[in-house]
Amino acid sequence: MNYNPDCPAWGNLTWPKVEEFNLANGAQIGRDLKNFCKQFAVDLDGAPYGLHAHQFRRSYARFVARAELGDLITLQDHLGHWTLDQTVYYADGASDEYEVDTELIEMIANEKNERHYEIVHAYLTTDSPVAAGAEWLKQWRTTVRTAENKEQLVKEYAGTISLNGTGHSWCAGNSKGSGCGGLCVFQAQTCVDCHYGIIGQEHRPVWEGIRQQQLEALDLDDMGPGGKARAQEILQLTEKVLRRLDGSET
Repeated sequence: MNYNPDCPAWGNLTWPKVEEFNLANGAQIGRDLKNFCKQFAVDLDGAPYGLHAHQFRRSYARFVARAELGDLITLQDHLGHWTLDQTVYYADGASDEYEVDTELIEMIANEKNERHYEIVHAYLTTDSPVAAGAEWLKQWRTTVRTAENKEQLVKEYAGTISLNGTGHSWCAGNSKGSGCGGLCVFQAQTCVDCHYGIIGQEHRPVWEGIRQQQLEALDLDDMGPGGKARAQEILQLTEKVLRRLDGSET
């Protein structure tokens, strides 16, 4: 598939003025995609490429599986289910009031499993400091380090847990109904000393942002004693996380 970057339309994209609009439907979206390929000279073997919405499914699956909050928020909202496991359950044949795209669910599940393995592998094959989950990760890391077949052992470990992204941690407890029961999505501080949470280096920018928010809140003149006490508490927990990620506190 090719496109012509010199096509005048690339630099002169305009939107017509309209007085009313209609809701999009599948047929109209299909026509719009094909017109897009014609307008921007996107072709295949010399003919306008027949782009259609169905072809975006794999990209959508990859996005959902690899977005930190995808499995918790995006997917459940899109499919009307509580978790990906529930959606897969329905797709396998259980009764469901929603129309489920089984092939799409399989794509998402495959992408999610691949991403899941990547995360577990990264944690078990390095000694990078973590701010939560250090106790059991340390045991697993030691075992993997001395294992004859490290890759196989990592796969076995990965199969024993299910990680859900919260944006500020990986939660291994939600899928089993353990820990905070999902409250950590909204209250990051609950992850700091949670046995079921993992806070790694990829989460550092989020925690630095949380710390900055608390510092700004404490500078507010109109914040009452209760609000300041709350901000101070979260600030202390946030600084604990950052010290752990620096390796200066365990």
